[in-house]
Amino acid sequence: MASINEFIAQVKSEGLARDNRYLVTITPPASLVGGSPDVKLRLLCQSVNMPGLNFVSNPVLTYGEQREVIYNRQFEPINMEWILDTRMDIKRFWDEWQQLMINPVSRMVSYYQDYIGTIEIDQLDSSDEEKPRYAVRLYEAYPKTVAPITYSAGSKEITKLSVTIEYKYWLPLNVESGSSSESTIPEFNLGSPSYQNLLGGGISSFDVAGTSLDWPYMELDI
Repeated sequence: MASINEFIAQVKSEGLARDNRYLVTITPPASLVGGSPDVKLRLLCQSVNMPGLNFVSNPVLTYGEQREVIYNRQFEPINMEWILDTRMDIKRFWDEWQQLMINPVSRMVSYYQDYIGTIEIDQLDSSDEEKPRYAVRLYEAYPKTVAPITYSAGSKEITKLSVTIEYKYWLPLNVESGSSSESTIPEFNLGSPSYQNLLGGGISSFDVAGTSLDWPYMELDI
């Protein structure tokens, strides 16, 4: 068990991540005519969820104890909240994005590729340099829900806007260089002899990014 002195030394040497040190960068679809109020979106984002990842599984009983075997990934929507400026530029931005998805006059639904964008969420260093220490990028993102705004004559609170973002998947970014860039993700080598052998029904191994992985105890019926 670590001692209190080791804990203090660790905190002093590297610090701790703080949930108020974050940065959100939104890249809307290119077909969004008005663009985005980029600076305001960065400055006025009051809260955001760093996305998680859930694996969907099925119980499998082959011999002995039952196992939970995964068969897919599941990405939950994230929630974002902004405090609004007096010009309501941020509200207009999300309105225009949603109107791009379904034309409010003709009711025609746009092509999927025409209304998706990307969103990057950075966990920043505790210093004032805004250096990212961890970052993810959400792909094929779009505003599924823009929440209603409630006004009250007796309130003096700042007006806020909540938005729920749907997306296909997210990937971690490489931030070691001080700037965000896509990480190298292993991909299946579909042309490898091992993978072709797998498709033929005799599974002994398959390649992931040039690495041979043994699979000696299963047979696949495709």
